[in-house]
Amino acid sequence: MSQRSYRPNHDWSTSSSKTLQSAKEWCKTCEATHEACNKRKSDETPTRLLDIGSPESTQWRLCFTAEEINELVKFIVRSYRWRPQSQALMLSTSTQRPFRNGLPISELPQTFKDAIKVAHFLGVLNLWIDAVCSFQDSPQDWEYESKMMSAVYSNAYCITAAAASTEPNDSLFRKRNPEDILPGLAEVNTKQGDISIRGFFLLITHKSWQRELQASVLQSRGWCSQERILALRVLHFGERQLSWECGTSVRNECLVDNFPAVQLAHEKLHFRIAAIS
Repeated sequence: MSQRSYRPNHDWSTSSSKTLQSAKEWCKTCEATHEACNKRKSDETPTRLLDIGSPESTQWRLCFTAEEINELVKFIVRSYRWRPQSQALMLSTSTQRPFRNGLPISELPQTFKDAIKVAHFLGVLNLWIDAVCSFQDSPQDWEYESKMMSAVYSNAYCITAAAASTEPNDSLFRKRNPEDILPGLAEVNTKQGDISIRGFFLLITHKSWQRELQASVLQSRGWCSQERILALRVLHFGERQLSWECGTSVRNECLVDNFPAVQLAHEKLHFRIAAIS
């Protein structure tokens, strides 16, 4: 293998079909091969879900599940940072009727529209977003729904986390220079005892996970950290790339097989080396 042969062909935006195809493959692999990640904590369905229809749909509507759904459904949860003063779209007694009748997807805040795009790409037709699935003007509804939060997050097919977004009108996706996310590359020709070690290896700083996710604006919020802990699967849309977490693996666009530094990194270890397969 030459040094030039490892040049991942990443696109210039995390919204591209190529990037979302990686997300789809991670989900499929997890669903097909990770036994521990396919056990819903319960059969509970959220009180309300957004029915986003097929990819050709131009409208969404609020679904009251007890009245309209009598089976387990696959749904995605939106994890994002929202502030009441910046949240223009909320479920209330006055918005309930138009929400149930259906409204244009084009009029949603940008991060919601982006979440629908991801859900459609993954083949999921139901979405849960706290601001529009729980009544924001009802203390009684909040008291009930807050007790249901753990079931919502732990039973979701996947959580899409807006790791780099500061508020609902901030896009889930980011433009980027593909070169910025490439790991270092080193040619090694050495021995460990009688074992020869030759080839090209990736150099990954163990702090990259901290930089991309742990230190993100989203993870500074207690609610969002809780969502991440409870989830079976999480797709993190970061400032520079898409990352994945489930109960079995951690990966990103550069290290699609598994990320070696998250659980194994030591404070004094500056780099871990992953061989290129």
